[in-house]
This record gives sequence, structure tokens and C-alpha cells, in this order.
Amino acid sequence: MYNCLIKKITTPLALLSVLLIISCKTSTVHINAQKEIGKWKNELINKKMIGAPCSYKDVSRQQASEWLKENPGQMDAFPSDGKSISTVNADFDGDGKQDLLLYFLSENCTGHNGDTPSFARIVYADGTYTSDLMTEIRLSILDKYNEKRKSEKLKEITDSYFNESVTISYDNGIKGEFKLYANDDAHCCPSYKGTYFYDVNGKKIEILLN
Repeated sequence: MYNCLIKKITTPLALLSVLLIISCKTSTVHINAQKEIGKWKNELINKKMIGAPCSYKDVSRQQASEWLKENPGQMDAFPSDGKSISTVNADFDGDGKQDLLLYFLSENCTGHNGDTPSFARIVYADGTYTSDLMTEIRLSILDKYNEKRKSEKLKEITDSYFNESVTISYDNGIKGEFKLYANDDAHCCPSYKGTYFYDVNGKKIEILLN
């Protein structure tokens, strides 16, 4: 009876130990999204890649002038509303751990014509991050397009309006839309529009021209 009692007591303990070991092996690293957004914001502004947030909705000449004095050389700003920054938890490098994707559309603080560029970053579970994900995507789109030109009758394009035309979203992967302009294209009328799907881990992109 004593041996039986020992088994009844120790068996659940052994099972609990196994569960604890399994849970440790499959535990995910929690990345603090708000902390990463704050670090990214400071980095972008300090490196003059974007201006500081502007608090106004409708841009007046006076507001734009004051903002430009504080943000010389900039046209667009980091979002003033944190809800405008999208966050996605997913495994982007295939290591079985949850990484963090951050992306946003910058805000027009000067009243300029045209669109504003998107920004994106992946923070990996080990603490490293992509330096400029959108530039990586834009260059991949251009490389893929020029590759297609070798076998298809496609126009030579310029980089006009390109940075502002590439969007980003997430739906079982990183994807978005883009526009490509030939030399004589007006802003309203790009020669090509398309969509892309980007594999960050493999550095591969697929584009579909409409």
C-alpha cells in the first residue's frame, strides 16, 4: 500500500515536471511593442529619415512653416496617433519564435501633393532587427521587374513617386501594392500597378503586374 501511495504521489509530480520542461522549450519571448515603437521613432527622427509628429489635422501654411523650422528638410512625419502603427506577431525567420513586425504610413505635415511613404521594421526574438524593411522591399520589386523585362515587353521605368507608392500590409505574409512610372507618366497615371508578396527570411519577392 505504501508503494502504491508513493506512485500516486510521484506520478503526478513526474508528469508536472515533464510539462514544465515542455513549456520551457516552447515558451515564446515577449517583445514589448510600445518600447520598440518608441526606440524606432527616436531612431528615425534622429537620423533625419522622418519628421517629428505634427498634432494638427488640416495643414495651414503657418503650421507647415513652423513644423518645417523644427524639422528642416522633412516633408512627412511619424504618426501622432499610436493606433496608426500596425503590429504583427509572427515567426519571420523560421526559428520557431515569435518576432514583431511594425509598420505605418507617414503623415503629411506640410500639405505637399502626392502620397507619403510607408515605413516598416521587424524586431526578431533575439533582439536584432531589420534596418530598413521598406527599402529592402522596394529594391526587390525593382530587381524583379527588371528581371521580367528580359523576357517581356515592358517599359523602362524611373524612380519617380516610387517610394511613396509602395504600401505594406500583413495577411499570412508581408504583402502590398506598388506603382511604376515611365519617363513621361504623370503622377495620376503610372504605366504599371501591381501587388507583391515578400518572403523576408528567403529575401524573395513575387510581383504581379495588373
